[in-house]
Amino acid sequence: MRVQGAMQKVLEEAAAQPCYGTPYRYLIRLHLHAFVEELLKKTPRELLILDVGCGKGAYSRVFSNFQTLGKYVGGDIEAFRDSWKQAKRRFEGKFSADYICFDANHLPLKDDAFDAVLCIAALEHIKDDESAVEEIERVLRKEGVAYVWVPSKGTWLFDLGKHGYHFYSLKDIVKLFEGRRLTISKVMPTGGTLCFITTCLTIWLKLVISAIALALGISKDRRKYLADGVDRLRIKLGEAYDKALKYCVRKDFAAGNKLPGGYSIIIYKRFPSREMV
Repeated sequence: MRVQGAMQKVLEEAAAQPCYGTPYRYLIRLHLHAFVEELLKKTPRELLILDVGCGKGAYSRVFSNFQTLGKYVGGDIEAFRDSWKQAKRRFEGKFSADYICFDANHLPLKDDAFDAVLCIAALEHIKDDESAVEEIERVLRKEGVAYVWVPSKGTWLFDLGKHGYHFYSLKDIVKLFEGRRLTISKVMPTGGTLCFITTCLTIWLKLVISAIALALGISKDRRKYLADGVDRLRIKLGEAYDKALKYCVRKDFAAGNKLPGGYSIIIYKRFPSREMV
């Protein structure tokens, strides 16, 4: 099999796979930590937080940094039961955490139930993203707040659009939330040119390794092991990789975060006043 044809097959196989070891995950964790910290300052009582499309619970690790929170509910259309069990153990003695399986377009939850809703790297995987936003709006309490992260248009290049249904511009973000009882408070670009190039090279290196291995007739499991060698190298580099990543983040921030990999969005649920009706 030619490498070109093998590359197309690898792209299809990688469609639903997360991109580990990217600067964007690092930045999302920073933004999320700041979001929760600010939320707890403004609302001293215990909170009820929903995480839509939580996956294996990778970002829920952020909550383990806080002693008092209330209750965290994470959910995804696919049940990652083993990962969810491990996540719940991390939170023991700090706050209540539950994980449930649900469709983001039809949340099995009451109206106006949650103080905060998270939707991180999830909307792009939902074909009807507008319906998912409607559900977020429905379950969020009045004056509640949501933290949403979506990938930028440019990240289509990472795997030629195979990773999800949607890639967003700033105009797309405004259009997605306009005409609702939701007010965009802040939009923060995630990363810039250096982070973009670093991530693109890392992902394409893994794809090229997989494609060559496929062309050589190597099994799928073995191909994955070989491609994951990029991640193993990153882990082995440890502090050196961490310093390089943070250097890219600082330089991109100083340059104005041009060519961001995505956007962190803070949204409030507000109702029109009587004068506006």
